[in-house]
Amino acid sequence: AGEPLSLQAHPNSEQARAAFAAAHPSYIDPYHKPELMLALEDFEALCGFRPAAESAEILGGLGIAALEPIVGRLAEGDLRGAVTALLTWPDDQREAVVAAVAERDQLAGRLAGYYPGDVGVVVALLLNHITLRSGQAVWMPAGTLHAYVRGSGVEVMASSDNVLRGGLTRKPIDVAELLRVLSFEAREIPIVGQETVAAGVVTWPVPVPDFRLYRVRLDAQPSIELDLTGPRTVLCLSGAITVSDKDGEVKLTGGESAFSSAAGGTMTFAGAGEAYVTSL
Repeated sequence: AGEPLSLQAHPNSEQARAAFAAAHPSYIDPYHKPELMLALEDFEALCGFRPAAESAEILGGLGIAALEPIVGRLAEGDLRGAVTALLTWPDDQREAVVAAVAERDQLAGRLAGYYPGDVGVVVALLLNHITLRSGQAVWMPAGTLHAYVRGSGVEVMASSDNVLRGGLTRKPIDVAELLRVLSFEAREIPIVGQETVAAGVVTWPVPVPDFRLYRVRLDAQPSIELDLTGPRTVLCLSGAITVSDKDGEVKLTGGESAFSSAAGGTMTFAGAGEAYVTSL
């Protein structure tokens, strides 16, 4: 993410199936799209709503008269009402309120530099603002409003193109549908810790069967074997690694990737370097 990416959320499986069957124009397929973002360096993100009272304090502290009704709703715990009011802010008043917020808040100022007049700049202040360290991951379940702000990472997601955007973008947005699928519950920041699978191999467990992500580091041992389910993709981040299965072998260096079919069987990694592997 060289610049802030769109403020967005994804539907759950039931919502996606129903909307796709009804030929809703914002749905490309009938599937959900949970995702995991793993930081390769310091990675800045917005993920899920803060407690409404905390957001009321932040917006109230800006001292902007136009936002007083929003602050009042947040103080009453009406997060849905506050977000709806912001995302449906009158078009002819957006530039002024966004500019006022951008002058008073550092994050808003940065976002407005890319998206002036975008009310997503204000909504962003209602979200948990985090910086992942290298090796930390964040889990984005259905209905979680989020945006990636800056940094490099490995993103893994379910096989779907259903993205509902509400701001911080030049792409099409669908505020009505986004509001319908959003979860308006304040939640703890969904940081996912890594678990060791074997020497040189770690994973970040997720509560869905759609994907798994593994990191393979070859340094202390000459080779590593992984027996994984389903089709696999391999991304070599650094070094030079040879990956083989019963279908053959491929040599990868930093930035190169390869695909292994579900019928490929056990994968063997040799060489020296670091790779990321996805499977089911």
